[in-house]
Amino acid sequence: MTTNNKLALLPEGVGKNEFARAIQEYRALLGDDSVIVDLENLTSYSKIMLPVPDEAHQPSGALVPRSVEDVQGILAICNKYRVPVWPVSTGKNLGYGSAAPATPGQMVLDLRRMNRILDVDAELCTALVEPGVTYQQLHDYISEHNLPLWLSCPAPSAIASPLGNTLDRGVGYTPYGEHFLFSCGMEVVLADGQVLKTGMGSIPNSNTWQVFKWGYGPYLDGIFTQSNMGVVTKLGLWLMPAPPAFKPFMVKFPDDTDIVKIVETIRPLRIAQVIPNAVVIAHALWEAASTVVRKDYYTGDGAISDDAVAQIRQEQNLGAWSVYAGLYGLPEQVELNWKIISQAFKAIGGEMLTEAELGDNPIF
Repeated sequence: MTTNNKLALLPEGVGKNEFARAIQEYRALLGDDSVIVDLENLTSYSKIMLPVPDEAHQPSGALVPRSVEDVQGILAICNKYRVPVWPVSTGKNLGYGSAAPATPGQMVLDLRRMNRILDVDAELCTALVEPGVTYQQLHDYISEHNLPLWLSCPAPSAIASPLGNTLDRGVGYTPYGEHFLFSCGMEVVLADGQVLKTGMGSIPNSNTWQVFKWGYGPYLDGIFTQSNMGVVTKLGLWLMPAPPAFKPFMVKFPDDTDIVKIVETIRPLRIAQVIPNAVVIAHALWEAASTVVRKDYYTGDGAISDDAVAQIRQEQNLGAWSVYAGLYGLPEQVELNWKIISQAFKAIGGEMLTEAELGDNPIF
């Protein structure tokens, strides 16, 4: 281990000599470039989205494997020296989690180099991916192969990992936006190094791993979400078939108090699947934050004034609240549901706008 006074902190309960031996074994397994322990190169593993000092989530180092066998070897060394480990897919699942560990003094297990798209089946609408695959990478693959499939990208954007977002129980915005619900089959390296395949993956010569969730016996996949029960190295996904018609829309409302009517109107439409996807309800200040600067409208202390908000709304052509959603299916289905939705929202004072009317609105 190279001596450097800028090394990261030791893992809790692990002595300096023991940690040095662990680092030597990690490097023998992975190569020097895949074992990161100096503070300067750990910066990207320390950034968080919480109002606390970065030191509260400072890792002891980062390990970057390339294969399942590498992960097994890493866990064996971690067990030998009692080094805590924190797995991340791409570390870009912003809003759900970053690459920084939950507590200081853990080794980040960075799976970004395990980034193969192992299978995409256009007929069955399934995919099998490794942790480092991003939504952008999978989208590009689908586009390059001209496959009639859609992804449901979450708010962290295309830089996030479908596997990582699913394990964080993240969501997207299409009818397939409940990502864990639309996952099917995992490969997991357990703490002792054993490899577990859930569902039909555990059946010898199975060709239905990404098709049928359950397999035999108890359903285990849920215990590997938001947990430290294992390192998921492969995940099956159900992808949405490209719909014959798609009609995104926005509904603008004039008053802050309209939020009650909005929620009461949306609820039965969502439950009945008339609106089939996740609905975004955005306040004017949330939307304005991407285009305006507070000091241009308000320089006082405390919350921004109602008059300033009204000025922002007028100049930016915003509603007090804006509702975003979409319709999918056959053209006849879309138009029928559009009539139902239009009547419901207009009855409570909403202004209906379609994609064509919104022009270059960035949400579309």
